[in-house]
Amino acid sequence: MTLDERGFLTPVVYDVEIKFGNSYLYHDNKMMAFVMHQFIYYSIVMIENSTFFIGDYLFSKMLGPLLD
Repeated sequence: MTLDERGFLTPVVYDVEIKFGNSYLYHDNKMMAFVMHQFIYYSIVMIENSTFFIGDYLFSKMLGPLLD
């Protein structure tokens, strides 16, 4: 966390870990459930990995004013 020009604490985010616990995706078709699970898991990995590059802008510049 850093202080901005107004004296408020601003989060600086370069790493994120997304956990849904023991959540499971159910579907009648087992192949569709597998494809949907893999797509969601791949999306989570993409978000976690891209946070290093866009996390400062997304979380610090956009989320910071909301926290102020």
